[in-house]
Amino acid sequence: MDITAVMDQKMEAILAHSSQFYDPNSSEPDTYIASKGFLDNIPARAREHGRPCGFLYGEGFTCTRWIGVKSVATLW
Repeated sequence: MDITAVMDQKMEAILAHSSQFYDPNSSEPDTYIASKGFLDNIPARAREHGRPCGFLYGEGFTCTRWIGVKSVATLW
């Protein structure tokens, strides 16, 4: 799904929870989302998902079962 138009808004929403991410002054144990490069990976991954579809940024989804629609366009 193309998220190019809302990528800045997505990052703002994520950064609203900044206490959960990397803080060089923190004494808390390291976690995956608190690692130094985690936030840089978010737009990089969105670019990776968007590239095959010709989008600047994309959001990937995983289905646990087949979706039965005649046209993907009906999902919007």
